[in-house]
Amino acid sequence: MTQGVHSIDELADTILRYVASRPNACDTVEGICDWWIPRQRYVEAKGNVLAALELLIARGQIAARNGADGQVQYRAQRSPDS
Repeated sequence: MTQGVHSIDELADTILRYVASRPNACDTVEGICDWWIPRQRYVEAKGNVLAALELLIARGQIAARNGADGQVQYRAQRSPDS
């Protein structure tokens, strides 16, 4: 399979996952490019980003704290002397 076909298959799968979770979705090509694809990839990446942050926290490279709004915020881990 060529890279182009593989990319088209992956894109088709992304679109199908989007409409599977939003059966009433309807848009133009521009809307699909602007909203559907980035939104679906965001949703799918969010779990991986959280797992990566948890790994970095466990390694002591990232610190997490609760913000004033109750949401967790992440930043570089500071050394005790900084």
